[in-house]
Amino acid sequence: MQYRLKTFLTLLVLALSLVTASAHAADNGGNKGGKKDKNDNGGQMINVRGTLTDEGVECQALRGDDGELYTLTGDLSGFEDGDRVKVRGTVAEISICQQGTTIEVQSIKDDKSQGNENRTRVVRITGTLTDAGVECQALETDEGKVYTLTGNLRDFEVGDRVRVVGKVAEVIICQQGTTLQVLNIRPAR
Repeated sequence: MQYRLKTFLTLLVLALSLVTASAHAADNGGNKGGKKDKNDNGGQMINVRGTLTDEGVECQALRGDDGELYTLTGDLSGFEDGDRVKVRGTVAEISICQQGTTIEVQSIKDDKSQGNENRTRVVRITGTLTDAGVECQALETDEGKVYTLTGNLRDFEVGDRVRVVGKVAEVIICQQGTTLQVLNIRPAR
């Protein structure tokens, strides 16, 4: 009898755990890890201007002019990393993109907003961090071109081979090379 009671109680606890987990997932929109979209605006129409970057894990990323990271699903009409775009779409209620606020793209266009003719250029470079920088961290590409970097370099050090996505700086404080404001930095393959 005691064995049956222990078995019954074990199964009851397991069943209650599964019911609780299912209810929790449903309350959180079914998102992976039980996390709600940080924006919780699923279904809302949104317009965003920004630059396409390679920051996306599963989906194309867009760094908005507001500094936020967005991920995009749907037809991108041939736009690629570095392009300045204007996106109109719906905030996804559920997403596989794993980061940022996901937008289900309804339209994407070249951003020809006023003053955009002198827009900041986004570049992707690969190279090795060097100690050649006077005021800023230097990076030498495989072709021998020197860039200087500002912003968050995470924990990368001189000698590390990295891939950088950055905006060409409008105000230069580094005294040498082309200065990039780092948008994303990661180990190079």
